[in-house]
Amino acid sequence: MAPDKLSTDFMIPRAIIKPARALYIAEFQRVVVAMGEAHVEPALRQSDGTLATDGELQLPYRMDLLPEIGGPSVMVDSPIRAQIEPREMQRGPVQVSVTSFVWDYANISILGLPGNASWEPLRQWFLRWFDTEDEDPVNEEGLYGVAHFMSDPKEIPGGVSITIDFGSAPIESFDSLVHALVSMCPRRVEVG
Repeated sequence: MAPDKLSTDFMIPRAIIKPARALYIAEFQRVVVAMGEAHVEPALRQSDGTLATDGELQLPYRMDLLPEIGGPSVMVDSPIRAQIEPREMQRGPVQVSVTSFVWDYANISILGLPGNASWEPLRQWFLRWFDTEDEDPVNEEGLYGVAHFMSDPKEIPGGVSITIDFGSAPIESFDSLVHALVSMCPRRVEVG
């Protein structure tokens, strides 16, 4: 199933996710205005223009802001953690738990993965929301609606964890993330 055409049984109620994204986007917009001239959400590229990739999953990375006059990149952080009432949902055979989290630094635990699990669904999810060709236009928020970063999987008791900076990606990116995770057949997914 394409990430853009998810069935409603994979959708997390918007009221759960909106506060985390809204806090980050408001802070991002505030910093953009305060900085003035800056490249917004630029992808890190090599000298030949190709995306710079890194890690086990060979994923690209987006900076938050890069001043046009030079100087170091600027990282935008959510000012506080959105308070979300913990929610448990069943997605097919997978239990999904969502608690308070930060949109730009979401910790996700993937528990009980089968030994032959492929990371390709998660990798493809990230690349789709990253916009590898920089084709997404500026949206009504003044941003590009793109994900910024996903870490390589790190072993934890009973599974693995990843960290995701959703950047300015829309709420739908969260729904399609859950879909990608469920397709990997874990026993449980915990966000927060």
